[in-house]
Amino acid sequence: MKTISERLDYALKQAGWSQSELARRSGVKQQSISRVCTGRTHNSRFLVRICQELGVNPDWLNTGTGEVYQSDQVGSIKLIKIPLLSWYQAYQWKHLKNTLNYNDAEEWRLVPANILHDGFALRVKGDSMEGTGSKTVPDGAIIFIDTMAEYQSEDLIVVAHCDSEEAMFKQYVKDGNQSFLRSYNSLYPLISFTDDYTFIGKVKQALVEFG
Repeated sequence: MKTISERLDYALKQAGWSQSELARRSGVKQQSISRVCTGRTHNSRFLVRICQELGVNPDWLNTGTGEVYQSDQVGSIKLIKIPLLSWYQAYQWKHLKNTLNYNDAEEWRLVPANILHDGFALRVKGDSMEGTGSKTVPDGAIIFIDTMAEYQSEDLIVVAHCDSEEAMFKQYVKDGNQSFLRSYNSLYPLISFTDDYTFIGKVKQALVEFG
């Protein structure tokens, strides 16, 4: 991230806030925030207030140096740090979670605690969850998985098959007494959700990154 606009956009995505939500919380006009996000201004007199509300380090926002966050808070929201794992690591999560070292993850991400209670992130591979309209999670998107959440029909979940060494990402569907794993992409077959599969976690949020 080479510019203030890219860094502010990143901080907003990490908080799960829109420009209008940041404006509401900080008291800064949305037009002023938009000018920073679009790169039309680099020296807004409101940057300090924006940093305070997001919990962002002003040096990082201005220059890209130093830690992203000043503390474990974004405004009034507590943040937790979660690892971005490989799909093999996700399969091994129960065994890894208490022994995972900082360098074992691709990176670590701060997410609001009201999104995840306990879990990790994954980078989507392939087009099996690319559908139409709002039902699409493209290749390369980041998904955030809560391993403590309960799930129900239509939820997106991450599971593991007993004969595989990688987790998989599907939609859970219940039809009467039968349960299935469905892809948003209709080219992929429906899978019976049998006892051969183990639930790992529920997908709480997806983030599509550009550039």
